[in-house]
Amino acid sequence: MSALQISLWDNIPEEKWRDFKKAREFVRNLKLSDINEWSRYISGEYNDLISLPEDIPEDPDVQYRHSGWKNWEDWLGIESAQINKTNPLQSIWDLKEKSKWLPFNEAREVIWKYGFEYEEEWDLYILGKFPTRQSLPDNIPENPDKIYRFEGWKGWKDWLIPMEKRKEYTSFSKARDFVRCLKLKDVVAWRDYILKGEATHEKYNIVLPDKPDLEYLDKGWESWENWLGTKISFKNFSTTRQFVISLKLRNKTEWDKYCNNQLPGKKPKPENIFSYPEIAYKDEGWKGWDYWSGSEHKQENHNIKRSAVEMKECRCKGRIKDCPECDGKGYIMNYK
Repeated sequence: MSALQISLWDNIPEEKWRDFKKAREFVRNLKLSDINEWSRYISGEYNDLISLPEDIPEDPDVQYRHSGWKNWEDWLGIESAQINKTNPLQSIWDLKEKSKWLPFNEAREVIWKYGFEYEEEWDLYILGKFPTRQSLPDNIPENPDKIYRFEGWKGWKDWLIPMEKRKEYTSFSKARDFVRCLKLKDVVAWRDYILKGEATHEKYNIVLPDKPDLEYLDKGWESWENWLGTKISFKNFSTTRQFVISLKLRNKTEWDKYCNNQLPGKKPKPENIFSYPEIAYKDEGWKGWDYWSGSEHKQENHNIKRSAVEMKECRCKGRIKDCPECDGKGYIMNYK
């Protein structure tokens, strides 16, 4: 075996989880009756039972799905044929202890009224950082993602926000490009803009979150300075316009494509140039898209050229092939 092969084998990571059969043996010795009790066990509710070892997963149906997993009855050691003697039609799943928690749908409806949107807000609420909010009822768990894992849990957005109030926010980069054009100085100015509801962004079909630091946390967020662009030395209107004219763009459509890096052969837009100049420069020289791209002067020059030329009919009217005045064209161009 070569040195390279040896090094490759040495780098194979160790298996994170315990062998399926050994893990199942441990779990069966806990003598849990059903999935509900498993959920309560992994949530730490059974102080009389040994804690789940780190090498046994809380989601065995996922981690062992290709290495021995059959079903929950097999995992917990429940005989699927076990029947309640007093009622032959009632299975063991109907005999589970009544939970102290509200059913998932009822609990979720209560939480929807709190107005939270992000898991981070929920964590702060549980820590008591929202003293003006009503305390969490005793029959709703602090860790719903574990308690309701098998009872309807679909994620934090679903837990915190009713369907009719959920929003699809604009992508991070596009939203940030827009916000920078507002020239807001700090977080206070940002909050004032959001609270005042000026809705400038709505005219551009841009949906901005109230809390971009949470919404875009894993989608590109760096800092408030980066979001607002306060550390960037943006070019002034005149300098930027000269740069734009050099791009030889014909209209706003091409400008939008340029800002989105959709024009082949053009280098990406520099960070210190606003994507929405009509907002950023509205009080600093903005005169419309034709002026911005320089196409206004192109039209003026075209009109000047046309007005500087006068055409008149030649006396031969095109009947003399080698006419010395019009060369047989039938007209003469006089340049002023």
